[in-house]
Amino acid sequence: MKLENINRAQLDSALNGETVDYLYHFGVCSSDNVLKDLKGLKAIVMAGSADRIERMAQTWSQKNNKAKILKFPKDERFSVYYTGGVLFSSHGMGMPSISIAVQELMKLVYFVKRGDLTEMDKVFWCRVGTSGGVGLLPGSVVVTTESLLPDFKPYRLFVAGKEHFFDSKFPEKCIDEIIKASSKEKINTVRGKTIGANSFYIEQNRVDGAIALCTEKEKMDWLKKAESLGVKNIEMETPLVSGFLNHWGFSNFAAICCTLLNRLNGDQINSTHEELENYSVNAETVLWNYLEKIK
Repeated sequence: MKLENINRAQLDSALNGETVDYLYHFGVCSSDNVLKDLKGLKAIVMAGSADRIERMAQTWSQKNNKAKILKFPKDERFSVYYTGGVLFSSHGMGMPSISIAVQELMKLVYFVKRGDLTEMDKVFWCRVGTSGGVGLLPGSVVVTTESLLPDFKPYRLFVAGKEHFFDSKFPEKCIDEIIKASSKEKINTVRGKTIGANSFYIEQNRVDGAIALCTEKEKMDWLKKAESLGVKNIEMETPLVSGFLNHWGFSNFAAICCTLLNRLNGDQINSTHEELENYSVNAETVLWNYLEKIK
């Protein structure tokens, strides 16, 4: 892992008991006894909604002989559950929201693994979600190879007046193993690039919002360029996930997202509630198959 990119002075002072680091949005801190219950942590699964993450935690508990479910005390912003060696956390909607969750989860891993970089790097991270497909049938599952912003460049932030670029690629080994683990499923599972936008409407170049800043032709030109570059889906969080985890040097992480529609055919999601639920389950099935292989 990249020692120079880890805020070790701050984290180690909390780890050694010199200070207390509060993971405010999770309602726990570096000295909390609950961290001792997470010492067997082997994976972190993130999804947007609290309801979905609770259901996924319950499903994983059932798959692990009804393993005890531990719930973090604070859930106004994020809902967090731990069961069967996997921590499940909601992350809200969009990169500003997930940036908070990932930062605090990174610190959590540091505290739980007592700053042992080798043990930290064994933890598998995964964002599971929904997305708009590019040239794919609804219900397909995309395992992201590289995640880009809408201008087709990697994730970046402005810090102290300077533009900072992040590595946007996902580990090839994880991608290959995830797809292989679900090879027998009747789910169209593909690898490809993902675009992460800062909004559901405008930056995804939709023309069905209250505000539309591009024409239908401009939208289609953008989508066709995305498709030509190997983009398979569009969502709102993945560039940050790859950017932050690569910054610390984690080597086991992925994004697994189902597609709810083919954006080349329009902007509106018009599938039935039952169809949308089945599409979401497709992404979870791909995740479960991989977690079963590594547990």
